[in-house]
Amino acid sequence: MLKVLRHFDWKVVLFALIGCYLLPALVFGSMAASASSESVLTGWAMLPNVMYALAVYIGAPIAGGYFTARFAANRPKLHVLVVATLGVLLAFLSYRGSLLTMLAYAFASTLLAALGAFLRLRDQPRNEA
Repeated sequence: MLKVLRHFDWKVVLFALIGCYLLPALVFGSMAASASSESVLTGWAMLPNVMYALAVYIGAPIAGGYFTARFAANRPKLHVLVVATLGVLLAFLSYRGSLLTMLAYAFASTLLAALGAFLRLRDQPRNEA
């Protein structure tokens, strides 16, 4: 276990969390908060909220998985798993919902991060050991 942690690239994990999870949530969240001054949103007024949901709940895990798989020097799948787990925990800090909803988000977010990693790693040759 210590051998794995010795070669673990925490900088990639930190940059993935900041660049793929935190910054989009702040940018799109501030856009959605400034646009939703009305109590009931209809029509085009819902667009910032929809963009926020797409960017944070779908785009962030895919981008985080892709970024991490791209820049992790060794064991990219393990790095993606750590980023996906920490991204879910980061989302749980701001989200208050039922346990079932949170578990569904955790499962979907992990799958989306794996999809992002798959998109990056699918064309790389496998190392035969």
